Amino acid sequence: GTCGPNLTWTLQDSVLTISGSGNMNDYYSWNGAPWYSYRQSITSVTIGNSVTSIGKSAFEDCSGLTSVTIGNSVTSIGNSAFNDCSNLTSVTIPNSVTSIGHSAFEDCSGLTSVTIPNSVTSIGELAFYGCSGLTSITIPNSVTSIGYSAFYGCYGLTSVHISDIAAWCGISFSSSSSNPLYYAKHLYLNENEITNLIIPNSVTSIGVHAFDGCSGLTSVTIGNSVTNIGEGAFYSCSGLTSVTIPNSVTSIGGGAFYGCSGLTSITIPNSVISIGGGAFSGCSGLTSISVESGNTHYDSRNNCNALIETTSNTIIAGCKNTVIPNSVTSIVDGAFSDCSGLTSITIPNSVTRIGIAAFYNCSGLTSITIPNSVTSIGYDAFSGCSSLTSVVWNAVNCSDFSNKGSEISKPFSSNITSFVFGNSVQHIPANICYYMNNLTSLTIPNSVTSIGDYAFYGCSGLDSVIWNARNCGDFNASPFNSSCNRVKVFVLGNSVQHIPANLCNGMTRIKEITIPANVETIGENAFLDCDNLSKVDVYNLAAWCNTDFTNTYCPLRSADLYINGTKPTRIDIPDGVTKVGAYTFLNCTQVTEVVLPSSVTEIGPNAFFGGSRLQTITLDDALETIGDNAFASCPYLLTINANMAFPPLINYSVFANCGALSGIDCYVPQGSLALYRKTPVWAEFNLHENETDLQSTQAENNTTQIKKILENGKLYILLPDGTKYSATGRKVE
Repeated sequence: GTCGPNLTWTLQDSVLTISGSGNMNDYYSWNGAPWYSYRQSITSVTIGNSVTSIGKSAFEDCSGLTSVTIGNSVTSIGNSAFNDCSNLTSVTIPNSVTSIGHSAFEDCSGLTSVTIPNSVTSIGELAFYGCSGLTSITIPNSVTSIGYSAFYGCYGLTSVHISDIAAWCGISFSSSSSNPLYYAKHLYLNENEITNLIIPNSVTSIGVHAFDGCSGLTSVTIGNSVTNIGEGAFYSCSGLTSVTIPNSVTSIGGGAFYGCSGLTSITIPNSVISIGGGAFSGCSGLTSISVESGNTHYDSRNNCNALIETTSNTIIAGCKNTVIPNSVTSIVDGAFSDCSGLTSITIPNSVTRIGIAAFYNCSGLTSITIPNSVTSIGYDAFSGCSSLTSVVWNAVNCSDFSNKGSEISKPFSSNITSFVFGNSVQHIPANICYYMNNLTSLTIPNSVTSIGDYAFYGCSGLDSVIWNARNCGDFNASPFNSSCNRVKVFVLGNSVQHIPANLCNGMTRIKEITIPANVETIGENAFLDCDNLSKVDVYNLAAWCNTDFTNTYCPLRSADLYINGTKPTRIDIPDGVTKVGAYTFLNCTQVTEVVLPSSVTEIGPNAFFGGSRLQTITLDDALETIGDNAFASCPYLLTINANMAFPPLINYSVFANCGALSGIDCYVPQGSLALYRKTPVWAEFNLHENETDLQSTQAENNTTQIKKILENGKLYILLPDGTKYSATGRKVE
């Protein structure tokens, strides 16, 4: 039959012969060559000298094929031409061939040797994929590109032969497994294995993955015309102990020396302005890197792969006991990844970004200080740092760590035992200490104004918190979240002015809380569900009185009130307080007397509810409003000094469950008795008329020349000497 415009084929005695001239037709696995039905019986193929191409999939799946003779006019071997010819043991490719197509010899597992002629310029993707029996390959000088995974799965390769180092450096490998050295490990120049590699001066660039996997190399000297060392150029050259990089080199690609575990030292010339991420990652034997940047040298000790961007150029800096120069603005992704020898590093205050996995798996790192300049840190930046136990966090306004997929993009591992926030920190990022199970205590500095969600979530070992934040914003839920029920000690520092909403929500183990003197406001439910609180010590009684607990949880529901360290039996509301807020003195069972100053105009609902030992109340003349249940459930109430000339209108709930009101003595100002007897609820008390301090003053002055004046709707009495008294007889200062 025919297999091309001018080609015929014959099959006789298991030998397939292609005759004629010109190109062979292309075929496909679903529409095979005309001899496809005989593919298992074909053992040998001869392609005539006038044939110019081998078509796509021409001999695919010819599993019985053992040998092939290709004529010297063939210029291309098509995609999948001999794919899955598993019994093919050898192929001689003539000098006329310039390209070997995609998957041309894929899964030819019986192939043991291939000679590629000097005419071939490109080897396609997967060309020799899965040729597990291949032990040796010769790559000619003419080859300029080798496609993706061209030699992947060639497990039996032990040697790669070339005849020109410069040509080899110029090949474009699309991946590690494009390079046969990925498995072979040993490179031969003609018949001599290369151990001491000298890159000639004619070379200007070392290609990507050029010597990837060549563990037989022990030293490399790079010619002084090379400007670029490509990505992965010496990847996993584990036998490499010495590298000389000339001043001509300006860039070193990412992973260029990755896994070169035999390297002990290296000098980076000052010509280098770019080093790719992970360039020296996994160099576990590296003890010294000398970095030249202008006239300045930076030394590092032990395993290094640093990429740090500066305002002017990019340099490499060290590992063990490393100090990064002040010109650095960014530490890029994976910069120090797998630096197992890194024990300490100083990050300058110029750095604003620490990249993803920048210090990933730095197992020797024990402590780190984040400078105040840092505004972003990539996820897993310090993950896998198994020895890292101490963090000093000075970043003023670092961005939050949010979810990445189903995971939290936290920067640190769970091994941290000490996490210190610097005094300049304003924002504590979300998830920063997520599941740090070994963290036992925290101090929040007074500079903090906001904390991100779940900042301390899952810190199951956390039992002590010192909160110094002066004016931190409120929370929808406590920033300690699931750690709340672990905290035993919560201390509010003297600088605190505002206690944020929900701050201690759910802290069931704390038993005491001190409200410092500087506290002015308390957010809603700041102490919600702190059910085991037994003591609340208030050092700013005026601010406490001004707090309205109507829509929040008053911690006195379960705790005793202390004022300035003492458990009082008498409460004197400070002068200047205008309102006693709702629930502010709830269940103060030890209090027997309450005295309000003339400044108080309002008592909120339930303000003194549950005062089971309360006996005496003194209310001053400015009082205008008493809220529902203000003195409810005070069963031992005996005396009310009601110094208001005009009794405020109240309902019966104000003194509910205080027993029969007729059994409570209520003393009212002179001249007001009749008014009290006509006012609901007040009329129920055992009413008495007071003798006032005004009468004493009148007798003392022996004068009756007084005047009555009205100011701002209130009645006052003015003596000749200018002294002014309220209508109830109290002196007005």
